[in-house]
Amino acid sequence: MTAGDAFIKLWDGLGGLTTKSDGATRQAVYVDVYNRMKQKGYSEAVAQSEGAFQALEIINFGRHGSSPLFRAITASIPFLNARVQGLDVLWRAGTGQYSAFDRLSKDENYKDVQKRIMTRMWMRGGLMFISTLLYYLLVSDTEDYQNVKREKRDDNWLIPTPFGNFWLPIPFEVGILFKVVPERLMDALSAEPVEKYPLSKSARRQLKTSLNIPLFQKGLGIQLLKPLHEALANESDYTSSEIVPYHMLSLEPELQYRESTNELAKILGRFLNRSPMKIEHIINGYTGTLGGYLLNLTDYVARRATGAPLLPMRIDKLPVIKRFYQETGTGGGLQQQFYELGREVDRMVSTINALKRQNRFDELATYRKNNMGLLRVQYQVRAIEKYLKYWRTRRDRLIQRMDISPVAKNIMMNDLVSERDDRLAFVPALQKRAREENLAR
Repeated sequence: MTAGDAFIKLWDGLGGLTTKSDGATRQAVYVDVYNRMKQKGYSEAVAQSEGAFQALEIINFGRHGSSPLFRAITASIPFLNARVQGLDVLWRAGTGQYSAFDRLSKDENYKDVQKRIMTRMWMRGGLMFISTLLYYLLVSDTEDYQNVKREKRDDNWLIPTPFGNFWLPIPFEVGILFKVVPERLMDALSAEPVEKYPLSKSARRQLKTSLNIPLFQKGLGIQLLKPLHEALANESDYTSSEIVPYHMLSLEPELQYRESTNELAKILGRFLNRSPMKIEHIINGYTGTLGGYLLNLTDYVARRATGAPLLPMRIDKLPVIKRFYQETGTGGGLQQQFYELGREVDRMVSTINALKRQNRFDELATYRKNNMGLLRVQYQVRAIEKYLKYWRTRRDRLIQRMDISPVAKNIMMNDLVSERDDRLAFVPALQKRAREENLAR
C-alpha cells in the first residue's frame, strides 16, 4: 500500500466515523420519540414518521431557505448553515414554538402548550446555569484551571485529575448561554477573579467562533479568504492572539519560528522568505483537523529526512487524544495573561515617549497619573520578559538535543514548564495591582 492509498483510507475511515456518530445521535432520538409516541397510543405509522422527523430536526442540513445569495454565503462559510439551523431550533424551543414531545391535549389551547414548552426549556437551561456556577466554585481556585488559556476554559468543562486535565466540549449555542456567560459573570463578580478579562470580549470571541457569525471574522468568515486574512493581520480569530509573537516580529520573516514549528513550514519559509509560523497557520486553516494530523506526520518525516531534532513525545499532542486531554501544567494560561499585561505596558511606554517628543507635557502628566499602576509594575514585567527570553533559549536548546529520546525530552520539558510557571505564578497579582491602582486614580 502506498502512502497516498493509506491517506485516502484514513480519510475515508474518519469520514465514515463522522457519519456513524451523526447517525447514532439521530437514531437515539428516533427510538426515544417512537417509544413515547407508541406509549401514548399513536399508530405505528404516526410513531415512525414523527420519530424520523424529530431525528432529522436535530440539525436539518436540508434547510437552506429560498435566497440564492444566502445559499452562496453558506456554501462559502463552513458550518454556517449548521449554526443557523441550531440557532433556529434553540429559538423555537425558547419561545415555545417547537418540541419533540409536547402535543395539544384535551382542554388545552395553543398558548398552554407554548407555555409548557418554554417552561421546560428554561428550567433545563437554569439547571445547566446553576451547575456552571457550582462548577466554577469548585475549580476556579485550582492551579489547573487558572493556568489554562481563556478560550480553552470557555469552550470546555475542565476536569482536573492527578493524571492531567480532561476536557468535555460544551454545546455551541446552549453552551454560550448557560456555561460561558454565567462562568464569566461569576469570575467578574468574584472577589478574587481568575483574570480581569471583560465578559464582552469573551462573548465577542464566542460570536466569532462558536456561532460563526461572518461579520465578526477575518475575511468575513469565507474559508477561501479567512486563513490568509488572519496571517496578514497576524491574529487568530479563534484565540484572538498573535500568530507570530510580538517578540519575534523584529526578525526576518524566514526566522520567525519556534523549534516546534512544522519542519515543512520552515523549509517553505526559507524558500519563500515568509514566516514559517504564518505558513503553518495558513496550511492548518485550509486543511482542518485531518490536515493537521497529516502535517504532524510530514513534520516527523521531514525531521527524520533532514536530521532535525525530534520534538518531545507528549501524549496530549497525539491525534484525537489532544481534543480531550492535556498534561498537567501545560495550559499556557499564565503566559497568555503575562503577554496581555506586557502589551499594555508597551502601549503605555510608547504613548509616554510620543507625548514627550511632541512636548505635550500637561497631557503627559495626566496620562502618567491615570496609568500609575502600569508604571509601578513595568520593571517587574521587563524582568519577566528577560527571564522568558532566557527560558526560550533553554527550551530551544533542549529541543535541538540529539543525544536523548523524545520521551526523555518530554520529561525535561515538563520540568522547564513547571519552572516557568512558578515564575509566572504572581502575574495575576501584577495584573490586579496594575488595574486597581489605575482605577484608583
